[in-house]
Amino acid sequence: MGMGKIVKLDDRGRITLPAEIRRLIRAEKFRVEVKDDTIVLEPVRDRGENLVKIFEEIKLVGAPDRVGIDASEAKHIVGGAKE
Repeated sequence: MGMGKIVKLDDRGRITLPAEIRRLIRAEKFRVEVKDDTIVLEPVRDRGENLVKIFEEIKLVGAPDRVGIDASEAKHIVGGAKE
């Protein structure tokens, strides 16, 4: 990943994640584990957060040959009734 940063505990034992890491991860909950001498911080997302992420990643594209067609014309082309 290559985003190693040095952070410091505050007087209450808290660590602030650098902004660039927060923007990359986009999570508010984390699971914290200690494995040997390593602290593992893993984002925890509920189902709704996962769906939002999936929808954000969807790229909608149309047929290039239909770019200039207006909605009423497209409705007529695909068999809809034109009012």
